[in-house]
Amino acid sequence: MLTIFSIPKPFSGPIALIQRNALASWIRLGPDIEVILLGNDDGVAAAAREFGARHEPTIKVNSHGTPLITDAFARARTLSRKPFLMYSNADMLYDTSLLAALRHIRQTIE
Repeated sequence: MLTIFSIPKPFSGPIALIQRNALASWIRLGPDIEVILLGNDDGVAAAAREFGARHEPTIKVNSHGTPLITDAFARARTLSRKPFLMYSNADMLYDTSLLAALRHIRQTIE
């Protein structure tokens, strides 16, 4: 049903726990959810393996090294196998109300 994609920060310090909690909440939404983690910061590949997410290490950056969101969307569109695509910060928690909202949207557009 949905691909959630994100560009996590490095998995170190307190943000590691916050991002791990967020990823766990996404995976708990069930098998209709695909998760793609973009970027190659410390711990991103390991977190993707741990949570069964797809990892795309290469993402274009600007002259300051900041990932380009346009490239993130382009890569996610190419990689996604689900009809809905959603960008999320890697510290956001989601519950089943997200799926209920998507079901409502799907019924409205069909």
